[in-house]
Amino acid sequence: MLLLTQVRVQCFHYLRTNPQNGRVDSFINSKEDVLEPDRQVQILTKRLAEMDEAFSATLHARKTRYIFEGLAHLAARILIQASNYLENIDQVTVQRMCRNALSLQQTLSNITGSREVALDQAKQFYELLCMEPDIIITTIVEQGSQFTEMQYLNALQLSCKARGITDSNTLANYQQRLSDILGAKPSAGVVV
Repeated sequence: MLLLTQVRVQCFHYLRTNPQNGRVDSFINSKEDVLEPDRQVQILTKRLAEMDEAFSATLHARKTRYIFEGLAHLAARILIQASNYLENIDQVTVQRMCRNALSLQQTLSNITGSREVALDQAKQFYELLCMEPDIIITTIVEQGSQFTEMQYLNALQLSCKARGITDSNTLANYQQRLSDILGAKPSAGVVV
């Protein structure tokens, strides 16, 4: 159980953003080369491979697999939540986050011996951020809800901000349409 916790702590350590500065600079460290995952993700994937090697040498294969199972779900959730700290979204950031998810997916798939589809959800979420707000709404109607209402609200806000849509009535209209589609009551507070 301690090893399971240690692996998850490593995930949080390397993937969590720095909410104090309101940006994901610790995560999105450079916009120069979107073909490479971020440095933090590279370090994490290396650490995971090292831990797998060490565990495989000392533990039964079933126990090693148990330690790493579910880690993709945790990593996907952390990557999606990192969008909460984005001030703006652009194609380079989306490509970088998709590359991060792909790198983690490849590493974890190699470790567990099965495709880690949970990280596909993180890639789909960041691809959603490149869409027009109306297309996001249409996608939800056509494909069904794949994310939480708060995640969709964040996606809509980032999409609107990227397109210069700052009118509060327009934003409220998108929020209401989203609530209607998802069958939820509109929130009584300010969504940040």
